[in-house]
Amino acid sequence: MLAQIKTANQSAALVDVNATRAYAVVVSVDPGVANAFKDEIAQSNAKIEELQKAIEAADPSDADKAQLAKITELRKQLQDLTSQTALLKVVKPGEMPAFVENQYRPAVKALQDAHQQFVQMQDAANEALRESFEAEGHKLILMSAGGLVVLISGILVGAGFLIRSIKQPLLQANDLAARIAE
Repeated sequence: MLAQIKTANQSAALVDVNATRAYAVVVSVDPGVANAFKDEIAQSNAKIEELQKAIEAADPSDADKAQLAKITELRKQLQDLTSQTALLKVVKPGEMPAFVENQYRPAVKALQDAHQQFVQMQDAANEALRESFEAEGHKLILMSAGGLVVLISGILVGAGFLIRSIKQPLLQANDLAARIAE
C-alpha cells in the first residue's frame, strides 16, 4: 500500500512539473523554450505512463480504476489542447491568451486535481487498511487474553483436582495411622 501511495505521489509530482513545463512552452513565443523542454517533457510523460502502468498492475480497486481512466482521459484532452495551441500560435496568435486562459489552464488544473484526488484515495485506502489491521489486532489481543484466562482457570481447576486427589488418600492414611496409634 505504501508503495502504491509513493507511486501515486511520484506520478502527481511529475504531472505538476510537466504541466509547468508545458505551460511555459504554450505561452512562450520563443522556439528555444519549446526546444529546451521538449526532451524533459517526453521523459516525464514516459515516466508518468510507467508509473500509471505500475499502479494498474497493483490490482487497483474499482474506484481507483475509474479515477485512472479519468486521468487518462484528461491527459488525452490536455495533449489535444497542447496541439491546438501550437496551431493557434501560427494561425491565430491573437486568440492564444483567451484559449490558454479559458481552455488550456482549466484542463491542466483538472488533470492536476484528478491526480491529487487519486493520491487522496490512496491515502484513504491506506488509512482504512491501517484501521482494519488495528481492529484485527485488538480482536487478537482480546482473544489471546480470553484464551489466557481460560488456560489459567483450567490450570487452577486441574491443580485443585490434583491436590484433592493427593490430599484425600493422605487424609485417609492419617486417619488410619491415628486409629492404629490409639
